[in-house]
Amino acid sequence: MGDIFVSYGRSTESQAHQVAEALRASGYNVWRDDELPAHRSYGDVIEERLRSAKAVVVVWCASSDHLRQLGA
Repeated sequence: MGDIFVSYGRSTESQAHQVAEALRASGYNVWRDDELPAHRSYGDVIEERLRSAKAVVVVWCASSDHLRQLGA
């Protein structure tokens, strides 16, 4: 299981990759959804990985739906 779960939208995939690689270079075990096993349900794997993570890094951008919902 990963120490750090990196959450991102497709529009920030490049930045999320850079963040994950920097964390790995610093010695952390990082998990992103590009490592989903083909034989498991997406939702089940995400929930499992989130529950086991020690930290979550969220990579957002100004056009993120989450930010628009918050009125940003």
